[in-house]
Amino acid sequence: MKNHSFAQKKVLVRVDFNVPLDSNHQITDDTRMRAALPTIQQILAGGGSVILMSHLGRPLKKRLSDGTIDRETFSLRHLVGHLAKLTGVPVTFAADCIGPDAQDAARSILPGEILLLENTRFHEGEETGDPILAQQLASLGDMYINDAFGTAHRAHASTAIIARYFTPENRDFGFLMEAELTNAAKTMDHPERPLLAIVGVPKSPTRSCSWKICSIKWMHSSLEEEWHTRLSGHRVVKLAIPLLNQIGWTWPGTDRKSHTSACTTPPPDRFRYC
Repeated sequence: MKNHSFAQKKVLVRVDFNVPLDSNHQITDDTRMRAALPTIQQILAGGGSVILMSHLGRPLKKRLSDGTIDRETFSLRHLVGHLAKLTGVPVTFAADCIGPDAQDAARSILPGEILLLENTRFHEGEETGDPILAQQLASLGDMYINDAFGTAHRAHASTAIIARYFTPENRDFGFLMEAELTNAAKTMDHPERPLLAIVGVPKSPTRSCSWKICSIKWMHSSLEEEWHTRLSGHRVVKLAIPLLNQIGWTWPGTDRKSHTSACTTPPPDRFRYC
C-alpha cells in the first residue's frame, strides 16, 4: 500500500467497524476502529479522500417484529462522531451505501475528507456476494483497499467480489490486513520451534465440512510431529478428542482411516481476491 499514489483519488476502504454498542448506541469498544487508522491516515496524507464501507451486526437476521430492518439499531451513523474524533477529520455520512445518496456524497467528497457509507448488510446482496451490488459499490471510488481482516474469510460483495471491478494497480490490502497476513505466513511457513498451536473448535460439531475443520486438518498435516509430541496427553487435547471423533477424524497414533471429506485440502486462499 505504501507504493500507491492516492493524490486526488477517491479510495474505497472496506473496514471492519462491527463494534459493540450499548442500549444508547454508544461504542463500548473501539479497538476495530483504531486498527483501521493507519490505513485511513496514509490515504489522507497522500492527498486522497477516503470512502469507508463496513457492516454492523446482522440486521437481516434480527429484524423488527413487523419484519422490517431495524435501521436505528444497526446504523453506522452512530460511529460518525467517534470516528471524527479518532481521525481529527470531519466525517460525512451517507444514508445508504449505494444509490443516489451514496453517489452524491462520493462525488462531493474532497481530498483529505472522509465519507462513511451506511451498513452494507442492509442489502441482501452483501452476504450473498451479489456482483451487481459489488459493481455499484465499486463505482463510488477510483481505488479499493481491503483492510477488514475480521471479515476477509467471507466472499461478500464488499470484501471480495468488489475487487473484480478494479485493476490490479488500483486494489490492495490495508496495513491491518498486510500485518495479519505477514504474521500468518511467518507462523505457517517458517515457524520458530518448538511450536505450540492453540486452535478454537467450531461452534457445532455437526459442521464437519466447515472451513474451521478444514483448517484444523490442514494444520495437523503441516505440524503433525510438533502437535503430537507437544500436546499429546495435555488437557486441551483431551477436551478436543471427543469433538474430533464426532466429525470422523482420528487422532495421531490411533488407527488411521481414509477421509473422503472434501476438507482434506487447505482452505482456499480467500485473501487473494485482492
